[in-house]
Amino acid sequence: MAIYKWVQSVGGLKIAWMIVCNALLATWDWVKIGFMTGVYWVIELFNKLQAAFKTVSTNIQNFFGDMKAGVLTILQNMVNGGIDIINGFINTLNKFPGVSIDLIDQMTFGTNAQLENEAAKQPRNNELTQYTNKINELIAGRKKALQAIITESRHPLPPEMLR
Repeated sequence: MAIYKWVQSVGGLKIAWMIVCNALLATWDWVKIGFMTGVYWVIELFNKLQAAFKTVSTNIQNFFGDMKAGVLTILQNMVNGGIDIINGFINTLNKFPGVSIDLIDQMTFGTNAQLENEAAKQPRNNELTQYTNKINELIAGRKKALQAIITESRHPLPPEMLR
């Protein structure tokens, strides 16, 4: 009886049928939007996880490169300290008439390792930046796509669903 009264109050069976169809279509749109929001959220989590792994990998490579260059620089400084002492003795010996000993050259393997490390870090850091930018673009694209789905929806969404 309540359904009959409602049908009569809205203006007849055709209008009542259109109201019911509209409600069903609006509900279906909300279900689609809710589903796609969840799917995009999960994909975004995976993308952020990928970016985190790439960041950790790059930072570990940079750390070990820095550590290697630092150790080699310490060794170089120790060797060069010994060479300075030996060159001091050679200079003293060269003061005697008829003695001519060539000085020992300083070592540069630590400095070379630091230069090589810095040269290797730049491409890794650039690759990380490009990778992160690509992931951010993908996330922004999905947010745009979801907004397009909401905009193209035939029925307005309640304000609490737009948050």
